[in-house]
Amino acid sequence: MAMDFLDCTAMGKSTHARARHAGCAIFYGLARPAPMPVMSHARCPFHPMTSTRRKFVSRLTGTTPEAACANALAEQLQALAVARGVRITTAESCTGGGVSAAITAIAGSSSYFDAGYVTYSNATKQRLLGVSETSLETFGAVSEAVVCEMVRGACRESGAELGVAISGVAGPGGGSDEKPVGTVWLAWGSEARQQARCCHFPGDRQAVRDAAVREALQGLIERVEALQIGTEHA
Repeated sequence: MAMDFLDCTAMGKSTHARARHAGCAIFYGLARPAPMPVMSHARCPFHPMTSTRRKFVSRLTGTTPEAACANALAEQLQALAVARGVRITTAESCTGGGVSAAITAIAGSSSYFDAGYVTYSNATKQRLLGVSETSLETFGAVSEAVVCEMVRGACRESGAELGVAISGVAGPGGGSDEKPVGTVWLAWGSEARQQARCCHFPGDRQAVRDAAVREALQGLIERVEALQIGTEHA
């Protein structure tokens, strides 16, 4: 299922003019979730925009379309987490704290978010989150095993009921035949159970990082809505 980017420049100043994309609607300076089916960014990539459209959306929101989407997702996550009493944590590698930054950009985030971990090196993953040396040596940092151990450790250390972990190859270097640039592993779960997914995001380093942040937030929303943390792999 594809979602088209509506040409707002052709819609004049109608109060209903909007730019729809990946679960977000940008209404003249206000980005918020749109009433549409939840879709993974891995399956529904951020649509390319012309420079004119990008400038138009940036003027409306005061930020980039990607940031506006992340903000909208973070607002939705906060509303759900607070309503359900779920505390959330993050464990990030390639995104360098991007998910926790999006979460804490929304006022009131301390009501459900206590701590986030940026564990960029393997040594830090081991020291702060308890990731095993065996997993790192056997599977590598960008792997299902490692992100599952990252989210498990983050929940254990923070006391959160739900967390997300990210490790990937953002580029421009560092890729391989097995794990090319754009490969990102994410895991959501608790100390007891985790669910992992491998995504392949297009674009440059920043585009990959931005897409991973949005995917992480969307996955948290889905799991808070379901009020469960699965054990099967997505």
